[in-house]
Amino acid sequence: MKKVALVGFRGGDMCFLHLLINALDYKDKGYEVAIILEGEACSLIPRLENNELFPSKYRQARPLITAVCKACAAKLGGLEAAEHGNLPIDSSLEGHVKLSTYTDAGYEIITF
Repeated sequence: MKKVALVGFRGGDMCFLHLLINALDYKDKGYEVAIILEGEACSLIPRLENNELFPSKYRQARPLITAVCKACAAKLGGLEAAEHGNLPIDSSLEGHVKLSTYTDAGYEIITF
């Protein structure tokens, strides 16, 4: 099975929408998909969890989220919403998500 990990770094709404629609497209084509939230994308978590930003697409893609960067979410105001929403928090690389975990498992990394 093909595997793809989509990493959201940017905090722009439209950039994140592209991550969501591409994640769903890969899933529909049979890929194993992982969504990882890092950097400024972590600032979007409160709006996403409160259904203020792309509620339909986020609801469909939410189960694909495999990691939220603990350090970035804490710094950018998304940690409480991520914890409240039971999103998977990861701090395995000095507080951030260890991407080598994904490449070691055969994922291709795509950044947004």
